[in-house]
Amino acid sequence: MERYTLDVNDAYVRITGIPQEEIVGRHMKELIDEYVAIIRQIAHEAFMEPDLVLNAPHNSTISVIDHEPLVNIEKFACTWRAFKKKTGQQE
Repeated sequence: MERYTLDVNDAYVRITGIPQEEIVGRHMKELIDEYVAIIRQIAHEAFMEPDLVLNAPHNSTISVIDHEPLVNIEKFACTWRAFKKKTGQQE
């Protein structure tokens, strides 16, 4: 059974930075093989040049991640239900 990508949602495009046109129509094995090659390259770079990986990302759609919600126990929530409860939006 063949597995080709039929559609990609907006969140995937936003998170990965890969345009929908580059994904749709490609075989799933091809996409997974490409992902594995990227992870292998990262592992190689981490071994050979650890500073390069430690200072990453160099080119990214997300330049700065706000860590405040992760370290502030008043804002942190593991689930949507917990978030709604903390913000007073009970179901």
